Amino acid sequence: MSRITKLFIPLWLILIISVFYLFFGQAIQAFNQDERWLSKATWSAKNDIVEQIFSHYQLTTNTNILIHITNSSCQCERFSQGYIQSVNQQAEFSTYQKLIIDLSSNSLPALLVHQLKNIVPATPAALVWSAYHQSVAFIGPHTAGLVCGKGESNLSVVNFSLKHQINPEYFPFEQLGCFCKV
Repeated sequence: MSRITKLFIPLWLILIISVFYLFFGQAIQAFNQDERWLSKATWSAKNDIVEQIFSHYQLTTNTNILIHITNSSCQCERFSQGYIQSVNQQAEFSTYQKLIIDLSSNSLPALLVHQLKNIVPATPAALVWSAYHQSVAFIGPHTAGLVCGKGESNLSVVNFSLKHQINPEYFPFEQLGCFCKV
């Protein structure tokens, strides 16, 4: 190898690692960074808060409901948009009522936004309502992983459980991924 090649390869690797960190590394964090979500008062109020949101959007609780919770000012949103569109078109979610709530828009009254932020620690996130159990079955990230917008789907796990009338009460807050604190 020439001296130039020996010098170029380490510089190229440093550049690639730096670019990766700038684009992805700063956004990779725990879904529930500050663990504020875990308060007992918030936990017991989650179904009431969700039912107020359903009332606001005139959703009925006799079918499963999938709510995508986004924040258009979050840099991670650009990676989740394709996933959200894909989920909404998948046959396994065809019987669900679906809704996208952007926390940075004015579509919800301020009090409901504040309450929703108390049960959803970061975006992008999803909330699934179980019609059979009449309760929240899932609150958490759509996916988790060190590559933004890619990873294992949490929603498929939840849907599988609900098909078998099992309420997973799945709240994977310790997962790492591309999230913005609300």
